[in-house]
Amino acid sequence: MFKETVLVTEVENSRITVEFKKKQMCDCCRYSSVCGVEDTQQNSRREKIVIFNKDNLAIHPGDRVEVAIDERRSIIANSLIFLLPALIFVLFLAAFNRLGIVFSFFLAVLVVFVYYSLVKIILKSKSSYFDLKILRKV
Repeated sequence: MFKETVLVTEVENSRITVEFKKKQMCDCCRYSSVCGVEDTQQNSRREKIVIFNKDNLAIHPGDRVEVAIDERRSIIANSLIFLLPALIFVLFLAAFNRLGIVFSFFLAVLVVFVYYSLVKIILKSKSSYFDLKILRKV
């Protein structure tokens, strides 16, 4: 599991808003610069996200909690974002090569765009699958 200590900024029933430095949270990911994490101010950009307190821990604003995401889910996310689109692009480029290289290139780009649009829609409905889990209060 990838773990990080974050600061609780807001608590509303089971919804907890936490703040963290993106650089810290994404240090383990080699592709953090691809998703816009890297910053010109020495990676000090702060980010707020909402986590659900499924274990009903006694958490208050100002507390620090340890959160984590399962490594398998991280691998699935990376595959959906990087591996599958690359394969789709190459397959469509090869499949439509007989129509001309320029046309097949733009068609492959269009298919990858449609793929990303579908993934975005699907992930919005399944967003809890990639949620962070609160491990403990620090």
